[in-house]
Amino acid sequence: MLSPLQQRLRQLVSQLPDTDTVALAGGAALIVRGIVDRATRDLDFFATSPEEVDRLLPQLEVLLRNDGLKVQRIQVADGFARLLVSTDVETTRIDLAWDARRFPLEHAEDGPILSEDELAADKTLALFGRAAARDFIDVAALASRHGLERLCVLAAEKDPGFNRPVFADMLRSFDRLPRADFDVDDAEFHRLGELVNGWLQQLEIEIPNNPGREPGRDTTPGLER
Repeated sequence: MLSPLQQRLRQLVSQLPDTDTVALAGGAALIVRGIVDRATRDLDFFATSPEEVDRLLPQLEVLLRNDGLKVQRIQVADGFARLLVSTDVETTRIDLAWDARRFPLEHAEDGPILSEDELAADKTLALFGRAAARDFIDVAALASRHGLERLCVLAAEKDPGFNRPVFADMLRSFDRLPRADFDVDDAEFHRLGELVNGWLQQLEIEIPNNPGREPGRDTTPGLER
């Protein structure tokens, strides 16, 4: 679940003027939807254009400081901003970025949130692009609801660069990640490993040479999904 500060930040972001298109995304959105049960170190908010991000950034900083929060810029680029936000007892990160959107966002009590299909595509692409431990946890939860085939279809529809041979290669990186990166108990970690092996068998492919894309390389700022 979200921490008290993260819940407060989500409500504050929803109070920004003209932000009907800015939605909670990434792992935090999966947590809010009850799809995964884990902690998160950051909140991702996706707008629909770089210009919208650049316009909202100074407004967001003013809003947070006026609410008594400490705000530090960690990284800022065109269409992307990473802020470190703190109280006296808690610190979290806000990533404000933009991303293409295939499905209408949904409106919840505490502000807009990406649809489940959008999140499924984004999280599958995150595993495809970087294969962090949290990506395996999130995709496992989504696959239990939609099936791996549906996740691959959604990812390919959103990003034509998605391909299954590279995806399989990224799945194989599961065994190379430190056990400590997975915030789950041993039983769940073992189950996750079995799921990954099952996905590889389902894909029924071998690792090819793929000169068009370097596995795991994603240079787009902020799109952590």
